[in-house]
Amino acid sequence: METYDDDNDVECQNCGDIIGEDEPRIEVARSRDLPWPLSARGLVGTFCSDCLTECPSCEQMASPDDMMYDNSASEQVCCECYSARWTACDYCGDEVSTDDSRYDDDSGYTYCPECYSEQAGGCSLPVEQCHQCGTNNVHFHLLSERYVCDCKAEMEPAAYIVRVNTLQNA
Repeated sequence: METYDDDNDVECQNCGDIIGEDEPRIEVARSRDLPWPLSARGLVGTFCSDCLTECPSCEQMASPDDMMYDNSASEQVCCECYSARWTACDYCGDEVSTDDSRYDDDSGYTYCPECYSEQAGGCSLPVEQCHQCGTNNVHFHLLSERYVCDCKAEMEPAAYIVRVNTLQNA
């Protein structure tokens, strides 16, 4: 380690940049407290804010590149904390709070409240009425893994469609 004019300036253990006395720094005493790949290198000591940050939610060390912005908390959190708070709807792809999401045991999919329809007679996808044929989307299309109405089901080869009774006739 090089010596500097100011006794309070230190070198970042990861990138080698000089961290000034007034600059933010993180002290780490054990390499196991560091994220991979820093922990694999056995580094300990002082790190700059460009190389290491602390997640305000779980207080674990993380790379700034691995932080994600959580709109609900208005803060940057590590990927693990973000994944614990948010999930993607398997139907529409929108992000939804894990508290608001609904998991369907039958299909194994997670849905946002808008896509999960309790009026769907047990099917987890939203029941929408087709504007052309007037039937609900209750036939399962195997390739797209979506429910379709009668007219769309009739246009597909029979091998791709699992036909079920419409909810109107159930």
